[in-house]
Amino acid sequence: MKTIFPRLILLFVLLVPPRPAEAVQETVDITIPAVALEQVIREALPLSLDTGSPQVEGTLTIDRLDRLELHNNLLSVQGVITGHNLVMNTRIGGQEIRLKLGNLSMPVSGDFVLRFDRQKKTLFIQPRFAPRAGSKKGGKSTTSLAPILAVLEDREYPLVLERFGPFLTMFSGQKRALTLQTADLEFGDHAVVVKLRPTVRKTD
Repeated sequence: MKTIFPRLILLFVLLVPPRPAEAVQETVDITIPAVALEQVIREALPLSLDTGSPQVEGTLTIDRLDRLELHNNLLSVQGVITGHNLVMNTRIGGQEIRLKLGNLSMPVSGDFVLRFDRQKKTLFIQPRFAPRAGSKKGGKSTTSLAPILAVLEDREYPLVLERFGPFLTMFSGQKRALTLQTADLEFGDHAVVVKLRPTVRKTD
């Protein structure tokens, strides 16, 4: 968000009326197009993936993003996921097995199901991956990552978006502290609408 939010904050400063120590009930709605979201993600690569499971050891990263589309609450992507020093812990016939996979790279496509909890101010993301046709690396088929991707699909990943700020601004020669609280997220075709509720306070 490092390229989008500074511009949004400047917009909020221009739009929010100077009502000190008072929460503005109306929300400021910001539309973020899918193309802008794709640009932000590309600039943040590589992105680490936390499996959150004892079944997987090692590191997973999203190294490349080839395509991103947003349709309502489904974020569809194509890219490349790379694993380093991977170990899969499983049980076969009542015995614990450590399957060493090493370093692997896999082209994938899939959907990220998006759900925003208004009370918790949290965006929940659940991935659903599908292997794509790709090359082999180190003599191992890229489909070796498939069991690990299945582990990633087992749960939702929370992203807390409770509030942003405070940000110090100037209005009519006076300092103001601006705080932005996330009221809601609305997902549509090709864009996300972020509804933010601003609070403005005087500062000494």
